[in-house]
Amino acid sequence: MKTLMYKILLIVLISFLSYSAMAQPGPGGERALERIETMRKIKLLEILKLDEAASDKFISKFTTYENNIKEKRDQIDDLSEELANTLRSHGSKEEITKKSEKLLQLQEELQKLFMDKLKAMRSILNEEQYAKFLIFENNFPKELRKQLFKYFKNKGSDRDDR
Repeated sequence: MKTLMYKILLIVLISFLSYSAMAQPGPGGERALERIETMRKIKLLEILKLDEAASDKFISKFTTYENNIKEKRDQIDDLSEELANTLRSHGSKEEITKKSEKLLQLQEELQKLFMDKLKAMRSILNEEQYAKFLIFENNFPKELRKQLFKYFKNKGSDRDDR
């Protein structure tokens, strides 16, 4: 039953994603990502079965960490692009090394943010809820990728039939 509910949720997510991607031209499809994050939070709250006060506390802390993680990812993306441009323009060895080291530092900071988020949620959740949270955090990206792959594979085969 839970697996069926999870699959239905992912299908809804994919529908929102494809609709948003068409309605929101431009880099990254921010609206689609926001909808996925909203659905992710809804699913998390559903799984954790928190009362209203605990839900508010959880969402507040979770969102703060997610925003910090997104900010760090954006910094990594920007620096990665800078490094790629430096390589294309045959920048100096020192410049490449400096940017590579900074990129490595940002990656380490991102990993620390992930761990801090996981540890922070422990203070809000009981042991069973925390275990469910950890499992969800591990499985959600894999399930989303799998469903998106399946969706786009089917969408591609629809085009082949025309």
